[in-house]
Amino acid sequence: KVTVFTSEGVLYAVKGKKTVELAEDVASYTLSLYGDYVLYTVMEDMSATLYHCKVSNGKSTEVFESDLESMLTSYAMSPDGKSVAYIATDLPDADLYYFNGKKSEKVSSCLGSVIGLSDGGKYIYATDINDEGKVSLHSFNKKGKDTKIDSCDAFSNFALNLDATEIMFMSNDKTYVSVKGKEPIKVASSDLELLTPAGVFDSHEISEVSYFYPVETLFNHVYVSGNAAYFVSKKESKNIKLVKGSDFTLDSSAQYLYYMDKEDLMVLQISKGEKAEDKAKLIAEEAYFYI
Repeated sequence: KVTVFTSEGVLYAVKGKKTVELAEDVASYTLSLYGDYVLYTVMEDMSATLYHCKVSNGKSTEVFESDLESMLTSYAMSPDGKSVAYIATDLPDADLYYFNGKKSEKVSSCLGSVIGLSDGGKYIYATDINDEGKVSLHSFNKKGKDTKIDSCDAFSNFALNLDATEIMFMSNDKTYVSVKGKEPIKVASSDLELLTPAGVFDSHEISEVSYFYPVETLFNHVYVSGNAAYFVSKKESKNIKLVKGSDFTLDSSAQYLYYMDKEDLMVLQISKGEKAEDKAKLIAEEAYFYI
């Protein structure tokens, strides 16, 4: 719907053939998944202020202003862009807040980072750190209900599905998926990268540590880990190893997986939700495959 960019600290929105100035002295910005809203920070003297802006009319609302006592440490926007979750620290304390487009309300004490949130603040994902340095991943709702998903020494590689009801993450070198804040399901003993069909965007940044994937569910898709492709199914919480190779690429229908087996170009037909029954077929020997 829209593109935003900054030039010499000025934030602009491009809608069709029209360019509109949204704000000045902008240090950073994040566009919502569908381009309706943009979050941006304005630097002035030693303070940073976070603003929420509706792109269609350019109207901005102040979300939070940092000062010497309280500082904004992390934030994220919902898929529809209408709401924001953020953490403000007043050391040694830190609090998680939910902004509904008009005002902010405290959700919980939380000394960590915001990972992402669903529309309406039903699921607000954030990490918390206890006095011993142990990190835990939580799903809050905007009223403060807290569901602990997992805990470990350090989490990484967060990804959410389109409506943010599912979250994928790495914990202790294993990949898990939690659905609606429930107990996580182990899907791999390594890091996974979802392979999207040709012509589909790969991901959309939510925050500095997390992404939206363009899928309704994080299950029943082809993932890549190292030199192997897998089909990750929720059934029995297991993934199915498809083939080894490199340069993995799905066609636009997500039914055919193309890849290089050393110097040979191969194709494998994938049966959705089931293990691929057809063996990979050779397309060309000693090929050069450009993605």
